[in-house]
Amino acid sequence: LFLLASIKSTDAGFHYWEQNEVSPKERQLLRESFSHGLPDVLAVGFPGEQTAALLHSKKKEELSLQFPAWVLEEVSFDGGGFAELARRAELVKEKMGLALAGEGERFRIAKGLPPLLFEAADHGIFGALWDMGEALGSGIEAELLQIPMKQSVIEILGRYQLNPYELPSKGVFLLVLRDGRAAVRKLQKEGLTANVIGQITPGPDRVLTLSEEVRHLNIPRKSDWKDLKALLKRRNSENDFSF
Repeated sequence: LFLLASIKSTDAGFHYWEQNEVSPKERQLLRESFSHGLPDVLAVGFPGEQTAALLHSKKKEELSLQFPAWVLEEVSFDGGGFAELARRAELVKEKMGLALAGEGERFRIAKGLPPLLFEAADHGIFGALWDMGEALGSGIEAELLQIPMKQSVIEILGRYQLNPYELPSKGVFLLVLRDGRAAVRKLQKEGLTANVIGQITPGPDRVLTLSEEVRHLNIPRKSDWKDLKALLKRRNSENDFSF
């Protein structure tokens, strides 16, 4: 089941995101919109931060021997765990709604088709890009280096040979809309990290580019924490990953 969230507003001015299954009508509206240019894809948040925060909470002493304090502080959720992560994810959604709703027509993909939102919670931003293409029946062209990334996340996940783009990333979102650069400016004013990473395309191909290299996205394998623990244990047999 592929889901989207579209921005709505009430007469009282309250803005929220409504989650629905993508309908055939919405796919048709998207296809028709291509004649007016291709919609932008924005990434909001830092892929891999969820896993880095988990590792920090469970392996703080071990990591503190290898990394300076600023690296660990950047991924700390102050002991709040997944409850804090969920709270932050909802806050990001709220801020995105507030930032975009005031100029809904400007960012609307087509008449009757508002900005669309996808979360990279299950299997990372690569998986979210694939799911988004499946949900919309479209292709995607995205640039890897335009996806926001924290150096601290790279450092911590690199310690365990983990790819931040393929890990559960609750609170990291993909937005599909028009005038992506203007939307980024709006989001940044709300204190969010966002960037235009590519576009929705009419064809079937879903690709990532890195300089001259082109990578085709694959069907993602959903992972859970049991899979992650097994992977970490294989790569670091001396460690106890019983979290």
